[in-house]
Amino acid sequence: MTSTGAGGSGKMRSAMKTAANVADDFHVGVYFVGFAAHSEPSLVPDTLATALGTQGQSGLALTEAMADDLRDKKVFLLRRSCALKTERAVRYCNGKPDP
Repeated sequence: MTSTGAGGSGKMRSAMKTAANVADDFHVGVYFVGFAAHSEPSLVPDTLATALGTQGQSGLALTEAMADDLRDKKVFLLRRSCALKTERAVRYCNGKPDP
């Protein structure tokens, strides 16, 4: 689900309410990731990993470690300000990191 609209129109409030309503359906939990402070797409994986509590693993890229950590988990990821700043950031937000 993507919410668009003017600042202050209630997008985040609506998203938080939705997250609260569905939290019991996600056994690992609901996670909030804020991208507003980042304009550099290379920070997206680190920001996601921090929010999800993923630690780097020897021999694996951070994105691979996140994929391994979340592979069999049902997670609700609420992200804020993942606007179309850069194509790479959008790919990460949509779960399709660089090949």
